[in-house]
Amino acid sequence: MKTGIYKLQFIKGIPTFFRRNAFGSGNDRLANDVTRVNSFIRKLNVMDKVELIKINNEADVLKYGLGCLSNQKHPGFEAKLNWLKKEFQKGLTLIVLTVDGKSAGMIEYTNSENFWRPVKAEKYLMIHCLWIIHTKHHNKGYGSTLIDESIKEAKKKKLNGVGVVNSVGPWMAGKKIFLEKGFQEIEAKGRFELLVKQFKKGKLPSLINWEENQVSSKGFEMVYANQCPMFAKCVNDLAETANQQNTSLKISEIKNPMGAQNAPSGYGVMNIMRDGKVIADHYISSRRFENILKK
Repeated sequence: MKTGIYKLQFIKGIPTFFRRNAFGSGNDRLANDVTRVNSFIRKLNVMDKVELIKINNEADVLKYGLGCLSNQKHPGFEAKLNWLKKEFQKGLTLIVLTVDGKSAGMIEYTNSENFWRPVKAEKYLMIHCLWIIHTKHHNKGYGSTLIDESIKEAKKKKLNGVGVVNSVGPWMAGKKIFLEKGFQEIEAKGRFELLVKQFKKGKLPSLINWEENQVSSKGFEMVYANQCPMFAKCVNDLAETANQQNTSLKISEIKNPMGAQNAPSGYGVMNIMRDGKVIADHYISSRRFENILKK
């Protein structure tokens, strides 16, 4: 029997295999073997035109988006843009990864002095965010490619290494991909882990004890930063929920990296507290906050 000839066809974004058999009876759809299809696509990288766009100014943000958010009407887009304009001047870099001209992911990093997480470090490049948007873009090496860019920049600047705070919880990348890139976990506290890829021997970065920054107070309080564009909606929603429940919610914005480094949680840029104790260190929905208020 002659070997069949295979071609890849995309119908409404769904890859489908067809085979022209040796008897000339036309195209026969192969069995619905999703695993086989995805494996074939990964090997050939069919249809994937991947670009990395390095962004360090307002014009490029408006042109290419944020990587994790392209809708400029979203309440967090303008807040994040204003935050970025200040941080670009301090050396922050945003890289947007596009696939076939559409945003698929991003990485954001800065020097350790201007890192918006509770970490003490010197002469390190620190990663704020690594994000691949859709599951269809997972397991294609895009995240690894973005991490490589941070490593290359750190070496170019002759820094001591690259660091990142990870978590198994929401809104942060897991550590698996970083361990595969040669990072090592050097410290952990609660759900947060500090990973480092060190180039030179010397003092390693360390976590700041954020529990010492949980100052005793009364009532509900939210302390946040616009480092994440999703927080603007969260702030508005929770403020509205508190008002509907006749509850006072004190809201404060963190204005600089030092404020985030000395925040009361391991995430740094989102802290929701009750009587001085952190009850959420990430974005939460109005429904969840309403349930907390009713307890």
